[in-house]
Amino acid sequence: MAQGHPVSIFTDIGGSMMPGITANQGCRMLKMKKHCQQCQAKTNETDLAFICSFECTFCSTCSDHHDFICPNCSGELLQRPRRTRTPLDVSLDQVKKKLFGQ
Repeated sequence: MAQGHPVSIFTDIGGSMMPGITANQGCRMLKMKKHCQQCQAKTNETDLAFICSFECTFCSTCSDHHDFICPNCSGELLQRPRRTRTPLDVSLDQVKKKLFGQ
């Protein structure tokens, strides 16, 4: 399927599809890695962390130590967004809005 065409985000669930709920092919959430790739410090979804375009993940201390340049790919390390809700909660709200207009 060509890039940008809508595809269903749900597969066959118990013999029935969830109609009308689509996403662009290739869209996905960030991998919210739970540890710094350098020192193994915790970088949970709500913690301050820095990522490059390949989603290499580093804590604030290691990012500063590397002058905010990824030691793996030499890309720029930028502050990773923090998640305040679980992906499941967000998905459920989207389904409710789509199906029930809430």
